[in-house]
Amino acid sequence: MKRKNDQAGNNFKLMTASGVILLLFSLYFIRETVLLPCREAIASRSWLPTQAEVVSASLTARGTELRIDYRYTVGGRPYGSHRYDFFGRTHGTAETLLPLLRRFPAGKRITCHADPRRPFEAVIERSVPGRYYVRLAAGLAGAAAGLLLIVCAFRSRFRRRPPVQ
Repeated sequence: MKRKNDQAGNNFKLMTASGVILLLFSLYFIRETVLLPCREAIASRSWLPTQAEVVSASLTARGTELRIDYRYTVGGRPYGSHRYDFFGRTHGTAETLLPLLRRFPAGKRITCHADPRRPFEAVIERSVPGRYYVRLAAGLAGAAAGLLLIVCAFRSRFRRRPPVQ
């Protein structure tokens, strides 16, 4: 009987620890890879649409990063930026970046969005990519699985207790 109780106690500890680790990892994953980048994109929806001019657009020597330099004016003062978005869509292979490069030739007039409180902060694309919704769903599924493990561990622990005589 003692051995059976030790086995049940070990299973409870293992399931609880696994559930807590999975829950905490999933919440951290959601915070770092979804919520923080999306918070900037959502905050930028109140930024001012501003006319800008592309100064240059080029791929890095390795062809894995696109840099778009543009100039704009806020409150009569000139500013410059190279930020395209908040999610790293300017990183990838040369094949995936070439269509984006062709959209921004030097001299082209574009609309960027500048932060009215810090006009040196600007971005061209403010939307949240669809893959971030998939990341959120994966993180929530992991958190739910961790919580389920914890609940199952506690249910089995209290169900197996022998009746008091």
